[in-house]
Amino acid sequence: MRPPLPKLLSLTAVVAASWLAACQPSVRESAEPAKATPPVTEASTVSDSLFLGLIFPYAPPKPPGPVTQAALLMTRAGVPIEKVVLGSFDGRATVLDSLLERGFPDGTLLGFRAYHLTAGTDVAVLRANDTILHVLSRPVRDSTVAMDFTLVKEVPIAAGSRLRVVR
Repeated sequence: MRPPLPKLLSLTAVVAASWLAACQPSVRESAEPAKATPPVTEASTVSDSLFLGLIFPYAPPKPPGPVTQAALLMTRAGVPIEKVVLGSFDGRATVLDSLLERGFPDGTLLGFRAYHLTAGTDVAVLRANDTILHVLSRPVRDSTVAMDFTLVKEVPIAAGSRLRVVR
């Protein structure tokens, strides 16, 4: 059974009026002084950002030796995407989410572990200063600490870049 049309119209009018009232600023909001904030445009935020990501391209396994995995650090500050070769590692690589629990250095942006049978390698990417990213690696052992990492590569970046990690 359908409600009568006048009742339905009055209900719709009440809902519309309450919605309009909810959208209007209250008296209290207009009485408080507004804080001056400079407008932020999306173009300026994205243009000075440097996007980072890890990529592990597929390569068919070679039968006589161990399985190896190549790793690339993808950086994008503008239109072109740059690929930085991090190296080739034994085993398959897994991107790690809980880096501090696994003994990675503080400030690590990205990290992964390549592991095969009983050997493996941890790789960390972190910001050294305003113009350089450090790529560090360490062998995986039973007791590993952040001090075990050694510098593998330095990657130059634009000064003043805001780093955004893409997972």
